[in-house]
Amino acid sequence: MAVTPRKIAQTLAACRRAARRYDCPLPVVLGRFWRLYGRELYSPNEIFLWGLLDTKLSDDDLAGYVSNERLHELQAAFNAKAEDYRVEDKVAFHEIAARCGLAVPSLYGVFAPSGGWCGEARELVGQAPWTEALERLPHDEFVIKPSQGFYGQEVRIFVRRAGGLVDFHGQPWDPAEIYRLMAGGTGYDTFVIEERLRNDPEIAQLCATETLQTLRLVTLIQDPQAPQAEILFALWKLSTGNVEVDNFNLGRSGNLCADVNLEQGTLGKVVTGAPDGLGLVEVVHQPRTEQPLAGFRLPHWEEAQALVRRAALEVMPLRTVGWDVGLTAAGPVIVEGNAWWGPFHNAHGQMGRYLSFHDGRRP
Repeated sequence: MAVTPRKIAQTLAACRRAARRYDCPLPVVLGRFWRLYGRELYSPNEIFLWGLLDTKLSDDDLAGYVSNERLHELQAAFNAKAEDYRVEDKVAFHEIAARCGLAVPSLYGVFAPSGGWCGEARELVGQAPWTEALERLPHDEFVIKPSQGFYGQEVRIFVRRAGGLVDFHGQPWDPAEIYRLMAGGTGYDTFVIEERLRNDPEIAQLCATETLQTLRLVTLIQDPQAPQAEILFALWKLSTGNVEVDNFNLGRSGNLCADVNLEQGTLGKVVTGAPDGLGLVEVVHQPRTEQPLAGFRLPHWEEAQALVRRAALEVMPLRTVGWDVGLTAAGPVIVEGNAWWGPFHNAHGQMGRYLSFHDGRRP
């Protein structure tokens, strides 16, 4: 990312706010910022939003964190870039899931420039055939998403009502508009059309939102010669409003992120980004329902762990994957896998230690 005078000014202003917040001399804050940015390769967003300029964090505390860039370097010891299509390409992953019987959303269609399919219609090319296929799709709800998208970008939910199709926010869409969106309005050229998943009733009661709240389970296979998938840690992403996705986005989305106890499947500390952009703040109650969050036990916990352990073996030679799992009334369903999963808020302060240890190195 290019360093511009404006970005430098914004960074200096944020460092001044941090110096006041943490009651620390500005030169000390600037020195820590430069060490984290220049040597440890943290982005400014990571430094500010994770509160890494807080001088109460010791060097030992900081050793438990890892920047997104460093994390990708560590992941490269486990995942070959040439193999990441197994999860990063949603069409390819659907093929693997179908072959292995993994629980994933039902696939209703694939849009591709060279020709796709939707429902019973095959070899679809051009607006007229696609418009007709979408009109005839025998499902009242469906999701479209880029096959190689990330961070929830361009995910759209459509619902069929008496007057036609509407999006998640109730805005009407003509099938021709959906075609044009997929054909060139997003920067992506291939899309999957999938079943819409709904939250388990226990989750719906806690969160009072139609947004799917996904569980992130990160698996690691230490020895590819005798493969066994262990779960490194678990996070649960909670949406605070009615939006299409529950993406945490480094605390900037307003959504929440909860640590999950691996033995019990219960929520621990829940955080969101601080209003001023400096650090994370704990959230005790679900904002929409005022129900307490800590101690809530996720439904289908054991089944979700078993599902991702099995999925991890099916996408080898990839050896570490961040799985997003929807917890539905019918059980856990894998929404997607991520070969280059991000550090979120550095769950448990252990992300760097986990992969450094398993790679035979120390942070």
